[in-house]
Amino acid sequence: MEYLSVKEVAELKGCTERYIRLLTKNGKLSADIKQNPSNNLKEYIFNIDNLPDDLKIRYYKNINKDKQIFKDKRGDCNVSGNEKNDEKDIVCMDKGNKKIKYGRGREIEKKSYSSFSESERDEIDNWIEIIKYWIDCRGIYKNKAIADRDIIGSINMKLKQSGKDMRVTATTLYRKYDYYKNNDLEGLVDKRGGHNRGKSSIPSEIWNAFLFYYLDDKRPTLSDTYKTVIDWTCEFYPQFLHIIPSEMTFRRHLKEDIPDAVVTYMRYGEKAVKDKCLPYIERLYDDLKVNDVWVTDNHTLDIQSGYDDRDGFHRLYITAFFEAKSGIIAGWNITDNPSINSTIFALRHGIKRTGTVPKVIYSDNGSEFMSYDFGGRGRRSKSSKREMDYSMTILGRLGIELKIAQVRNARAKPVERFFLDFKNHISKMISTYTGGNVTERPESLKKRIKNGEIPYDSHIRGIIDEMVELENAALYGGSESRYRRLTKTEVYNRCVNDTVAVKIGDDELNLMLMRTETVQKVKRKGVKIRIAGEDIWYSSDDMWMMFNKEVYVRYDPTNLSTARIYDKDDRYIATWEVERTLMLAFMENDVDALADANEKLAKITKSVKAYAKDMFANMSSETKIDMLDVKLRKMHALKAEGKLVLDESNVMSIRGNKENIESSIKKTGTDDSAVIIDINRMNANIEKRK
Repeated sequence: MEYLSVKEVAELKGCTERYIRLLTKNGKLSADIKQNPSNNLKEYIFNIDNLPDDLKIRYYKNINKDKQIFKDKRGDCNVSGNEKNDEKDIVCMDKGNKKIKYGRGREIEKKSYSSFSESERDEIDNWIEIIKYWIDCRGIYKNKAIADRDIIGSINMKLKQSGKDMRVTATTLYRKYDYYKNNDLEGLVDKRGGHNRGKSSIPSEIWNAFLFYYLDDKRPTLSDTYKTVIDWTCEFYPQFLHIIPSEMTFRRHLKEDIPDAVVTYMRYGEKAVKDKCLPYIERLYDDLKVNDVWVTDNHTLDIQSGYDDRDGFHRLYITAFFEAKSGIIAGWNITDNPSINSTIFALRHGIKRTGTVPKVIYSDNGSEFMSYDFGGRGRRSKSSKREMDYSMTILGRLGIELKIAQVRNARAKPVERFFLDFKNHISKMISTYTGGNVTERPESLKKRIKNGEIPYDSHIRGIIDEMVELENAALYGGSESRYRRLTKTEVYNRCVNDTVAVKIGDDELNLMLMRTETVQKVKRKGVKIRIAGEDIWYSSDDMWMMFNKEVYVRYDPTNLSTARIYDKDDRYIATWEVERTLMLAFMENDVDALADANEKLAKITKSVKAYAKDMFANMSSETKIDMLDVKLRKMHALKAEGKLVLDESNVMSIRGNKENIESSIKKTGTDDSAVIIDINRMNANIEKRK
């Protein structure tokens, strides 16, 4: 590929170099960045193929002028160097249709210089240089035959010294000279071996089978795939077995015919093709201000270190907050296990160091950032009932917006680049460097571990704290050219004057960074938080007053001795301490501990009784009557008022016919005569019914 400098593009466009840089910065011109070896500064270079069409045409037009071919003054039809007018060597130019006729009547369409590939243009330039050298030197000789012998020998010597695999003969030189005179650039290009270029001798069935086996995510080698294809051909297409080309042919066609992006996608997956082959979004930092965005992530240290309090060794982790504008690490925390607590510690460290809070925190979807009380569970949330209002989370109280990066998109988080620098500039300086994988592991590490030459965690923490500060003082490596030759810290200090800091006192910061458990009911033992799989209970002597009420519990991960209790409307209620008195061993033998526990229970019981007693202190003895007395008093009052007496209804006499009354008495048996029951008769009737 051919590249032009900023100066050359400015000359093509007819403008200043500054204007070209401005167009490039705004994305209107496509350019690559290259380091100038003379001053170690980065500068733009422009690929000719990526230039706009008007600039590309102008460039090749100028090139064609530079490649203006020698014209013989004797006319359009000339005789080649042997001066014999043989039809085989005649070269004529037809100016009307731009076609030229060579030797045996073959007509060829003339091409411009820009129509050739880069390698063909190099070959054309090489032959033009040789021909011009031959013409210039030939003029000082009287005997042209001796001149050709000496000059061609000199040309071949120079070609050999330059390492070019090329040899010039008199016949070739005269033939190229004929093309040169007639302004035919295509004749200067070697066309040998190109008659079957782009054609394949591999049958389509065999080629498809090869791609089917090779483009697999199990990533077989090409040699194994080639052998498998031969076996496959024996099984399904034995008629093609004798025409299968060599393995090198498959390699060549795979490289030429199948795009690298497709090969990467089929063999390595979608993430690999996105990271290596496809376009990506480039973040522009021009309008970004210091402390607008902090990017956070965790990194496993490639260092072996020993525990401070027990035997064994492990690898620590660092949780870092990367300031996006300047590239400094605003805050960090070294931890045994990445968790939401480590994230909070690193955030606290960053706020205290910078004296302000960021506007946005940019993180991935890891569980160490997606917590209910930090900024919400985001995509990890399984139940909307457990989600709390964002204003009640830590980031919500600090006024920070949380943005989540796309899954498996490390390019969006520039903190990943810091971790690479951390590995190269810090981890490799420590004696127990392990490397990112087995191939990077130093051979001396095993011996150091065997000899016990392992630094402790506390020592590693101190070294890393100092080395991160040193890394912040390294040269700025961002995309803004105006900050080149400045350190990251200098960039931060220069830009921070244009921002407004949000100052937070230590006490207020501690309150805002308190973790919050999801809403819970106060139990008989109080309220609890769960740390490392263990429940820690908090209570107070007046805890019984909140029994069975729903509350929020907030605590400082750095000080678990107390917890703050809030109601559901986020109003502060009280501060409770860790319950120690009532937490006794199953076989507790300490008499004092048992006495303290019983004393506390008695005190709480007494408080409940006193509260109950004081509830009726304002009632006089006359008003303290039981519920039955209240009911009876009400009944007597109603009776005295005559409200319990039932009034009689109006009486109306009804007289009937005497005969009808007597008849009804006889029918119903309601008169005073006795009724005789004959048992024997009843039994006889029963027998008859059977």
